[in-house]
Amino acid sequence: MLVYGLDFRRRAVALVQGGQKVATVAKWLGISRITLHRWLKRKDLAPERMGPKVPRRCCPEKLAAHVEAFPDAYQYERAIELQVSQPAICYGLKRLGFKKTVRYREKDDERRNKYLKTLESIPEEKRVYVDETGFNEPLIREYAYGKKGERLLGERTGKRFARTSVIAGLRLNKSLAPMDWATAIRKWY
Repeated sequence: MLVYGLDFRRRAVALVQGGQKVATVAKWLGISRITLHRWLKRKDLAPERMGPKVPRRCCPEKLAAHVEAFPDAYQYERAIELQVSQPAICYGLKRLGFKKTVRYREKDDERRNKYLKTLESIPEEKRVYVDETGFNEPLIREYAYGKKGERLLGERTGKRFARTSVIAGLRLNKSLAPMDWATAIRKWY
């Protein structure tokens, strides 16, 4: 993008204010009429800074202090507070080694410790770990990219479809009794 100097802008505005038509001055100087109209509306004709309007980097000390004060703030909230871009906050957090760890609200350390003690009392060769998972068909993509301003519509079936559930055990790093059902598994096991 071409940036016109301050002297050039002042000369163009002076020609229009001196009685010349905007279209004529724009043609003489090789600029668009819209550009000239914008210059006429402005109080300060100095060229605006190109690129992002907010700094791309943030002060690590300020960011660390903000994280300490507001550990649950979103990145966009930090960007507004520190007057930088949201990607600057993202990269700053990575550089400083901050990360968000989510824990379950229902977490009960006492019950967990009791379970671990019980688990330690069972010999390794007698332990069996069981897990369940499920698969749905057909799979659909929830999100897609479309042209800006145009709505992108997808299709999916309104019919019910099969769900396959799988349960298997693990003992001494060997798989035990894998089973599958053509239905959802409820809490009957």
